[in-house]
Amino acid sequence: MKQLSVYGSVLRGLEETGTAPLTADNAGQVLAPAVSKQRELGVKARVGEVLLQTALFQTDRALTTTINRVYQIGGEARYRGLEFSASGEIRRDFAIVASALLLDAEITKVGTTNAGELGQSPENTPKNTLSLFGEYRLPMVPGLSLNAGVYHFGKRAVNNLNQGWVGAYETLSIGARYQFRVMDKAVSLQANVDN
Repeated sequence: MKQLSVYGSVLRGLEETGTAPLTADNAGQVLAPAVSKQRELGVKARVGEVLLQTALFQTDRALTTTINRVYQIGGEARYRGLEFSASGEIRRDFAIVASALLLDAEITKVGTTNAGELGQSPENTPKNTLSLFGEYRLPMVPGLSLNAGVYHFGKRAVNNLNQGWVGAYETLSIGARYQFRVMDKAVSLQANVDN
């Protein structure tokens, strides 16, 4: 296949670690950035007008936690996953974007004061996410398009000790967009409703 590519990457970079929540003694404090490491191996292919992508990845990043009522960096978490996406025109007037992420996240390093978090799932990290979004351009009304999407979020732990879980849920989005020109300038009006 002509339009096929395989890639790999190894990255190190600084990322934000967060702001202490209102329940912590240091509420509102912005924590210092920390170094994260990521490795990824992926494949991209174009089939007609649709771009298909899939990748395996592992990211190691700083873990934030509350210890003795102080929000702080308290270890490290590893995120291993498989992601897939498809996007493009499946008909002349219809485009889609679909994605899926399967994630295995685990706390891999902790201090002695938060040892119970070792091996647990990091707080607020869904096991999977899925989405499907489509846009239809009405041929009878140039510039007008209708869109709709559904998004799924898997269950998530309420804290690093995994003492409770938020169940999986879905959200829906519908909207319309109208593009036109005024005094030779491109104008786009868009309205969306999300639940």
